[in-house]
Amino acid sequence: MKSPLVTRTITGILFILIMLGCFFFPSFYVFILLGGISLVGLYEHFQMLAPLPYSPQRRVSYLFTALFFVSAYIIFNFCTFQVGILIGLIILFFLTVPACELYRKKETVYQNIGLTYLGMIWIVFPFLWSAILTLLPGGAVLLLSILIILWSSDTLAYVFGSLFGKRKLFERVSPKKSWEGFLLSLVTTSLLSPLLFKIPYFQTGAVQHPLLWILFSVIIIVSGTFGDLVQSLFKRTVNVKDSGKILPGHGGILDRFDSFLFALPVGTIVWLVL
Repeated sequence: MKSPLVTRTITGILFILIMLGCFFFPSFYVFILLGGISLVGLYEHFQMLAPLPYSPQRRVSYLFTALFFVSAYIIFNFCTFQVGILIGLIILFFLTVPACELYRKKETVYQNIGLTYLGMIWIVFPFLWSAILTLLPGGAVLLLSILIILWSSDTLAYVFGSLFGKRKLFERVSPKKSWEGFLLSLVTTSLLSPLLFKIPYFQTGAVQHPLLWILFSVIIIVSGTFGDLVQSLFKRTVNVKDSGKILPGHGGILDRFDSFLFALPVGTIVWLVL
């Protein structure tokens, strides 16, 4: 019988190998993979909301998620005015949701619309942007940098927290996280991050100085921690431990990507500034 740590480790390694495939497979398969992850994440989102007396628009969300990924692949591979077309599709989604609510005859109209929007903004749009990044100059470097920094930080926070954790980081929503684990992983990961610059692949990115790598890492880790805490807040609100069971030892897709969903938008802005 495998221990929880062994199960978590095996699942984590397989998960990392699959995600790394995004940087070696043709873009068609990357869009399929991230689109599938988005749909699973949306499903987990709606399942967590099931105990609440609200009715977000599941079918509309699934339909537009598929439409976004198919359209983005076609737009960014074969069309001009890519950004304009994609923005038009996003606006169409935001208009379709309240229009559909007219015909549903539900009492919690604002909540239904808001929770539908939340699923797309919180889950689908970051994964959609991740897929698009793999097609843009320097985008894959940004995406891989964020993933490596977050994976390293999460692992070290778990190790340091287990060894030295005493003071709770945010006990109200995540009683297992400690200040010791967070700070030690922040310092260690940030100081080690310039080593990425020694790898030729990462020398093509926007961050070209060791101090900038450290600054970038600090921002990614802090924003990722907020993403983790916000996801914990969501789960605690609906009284569930994990968002799903698809990843043994980790929980669901949202449990694995909670930090990433927050860190990617912040990281993109910082990357562009740098």
